[in-house]
Amino acid sequence: MLGIFGAWKSTFACIVSTERMKRHVKLHKNSLTSDVLTAITTKLCSVMALLEQTMASYSNKERIFKFSSPQVLMLIEILRAFRATNTNNLCGIVFVRQRFTAKVLFSVVKALAACSDEFSYIRTDFMVGSNANLGDKTTRELPYTAKVNKRIISNFYDGEINLLIASNVAEEGIDIPRCTLVVKFDRPMDYRSYIQSKGRARAGDSLYVIMVPVEESKYEENYQTYKAVQEELLQVRSTYAQFT
Repeated sequence: MLGIFGAWKSTFACIVSTERMKRHVKLHKNSLTSDVLTAITTKLCSVMALLEQTMASYSNKERIFKFSSPQVLMLIEILRAFRATNTNNLCGIVFVRQRFTAKVLFSVVKALAACSDEFSYIRTDFMVGSNANLGDKTTRELPYTAKVNKRIISNFYDGEINLLIASNVAEEGIDIPRCTLVVKFDRPMDYRSYIQSKGRARAGDSLYVIMVPVEESKYEENYQTYKAVQEELLQVRSTYAQFT
């Protein structure tokens, strides 16, 4: 989904997550589980070394453009086109379906901004909701996640962050700035997801992009249905406003 470079970043994230799990099980003195997690970490380190070897002769910038998936490269092109054609400053959100994807895609975009002058203007972070997976949720995880998300939103408002990679936690229930760019990295699964994400592109001349794999050409039918429903609801709203 994200290519070899993304897999490299993913593997590192998995190693960090596994080490977190090990600390969690050690608190409960579960030596068997700790041994299993140690073995998993060893395998992950081997995988990471193989991925690193594959890209060893390339710079970070070359790694991103040569070893990223078409989907990631398309996102980069969207960012490039927005910069070239839009007079508004970037205030964007990239919505992804999975929490882990948000973390890894953030790492890829952050690396891109660090190694490419063209994209050095990007200041990115990621925001996800809580999860009940082992090692990720503790008695302190929920308030901690809320605290971190609050700080990220504050930085987004202040312009310290201009591109947020987010799971659906940012689609609803959170007050965020009017965005000039909204990208659905994974296509909406239903009308609710479509309208909530599109509603974030409220700034004048904002750009809303849905990324759909070529093999999912039938999604065009869903998209047209979503648009028709939205237009119908706007018409109902307009009619209602005339009588109030």
